[in-house]
Order: sequence, then C-alpha cells, then structure tokens
Amino acid sequence: SSTLVFPLLHISAISIGAAFMTIYGYSFIDTLFEATSAAGCVGLSAGVITYSSPLPVKLVIIVLMLLGRVEYVQLFLLMGYLGGKKLLKVIR
Repeated sequence: SSTLVFPLLHISAISIGAAFMTIYGYSFIDTLFEATSAAGCVGLSAGVITYSSPLPVKLVIIVLMLLGRVEYVQLFLLMGYLGGKKLLKVIR
C-alpha cells in the first residue's frame, strides 16, 4: 500500500547509511545508532562522528539529517516540480 512507502523509504535510508559507514571500520550497531539519530534529528551520538571522521561518513550523516528534517513528501514534490519544468522544456 502507498502508506508503507514513506516508512520503508526512511528505514531503507537509515540502513543504507549505516551499512555505508561500516565500510570505514565502525561497528554496525554504532553506525545504526548514529544514522537513526541523524535521520531523526535527535542529536545523540555514539562517538562515531568526530572532527576526524572521513568526509564520506560526514556527508552520509548530513544527507540523513536533511532527509529526516525535510522529510520525503516535500522532497518528492520538489523533484516533481523541477522535473516537470525540465519535461516541459524538452517537449517544447
């Protein structure tokens, strides 16, 4: 059903973000906590993210924070609006 799309998308984003951060040697439980905290805009940390964290790890956290704060409906509306303008330019 369409009501499950957003929770599944949110859980998928958190899981993919946590799995990506494990590539850099962090434990999955700690990265799952960090990803969930970032996506929920909570601010709690397990100590994974520090000033010396690799840039890709920081970028994953930034994206999760934006997705959690902006949420997916507005993001989809923006993408549809911008994509619609591009489609109109191509059609004309």
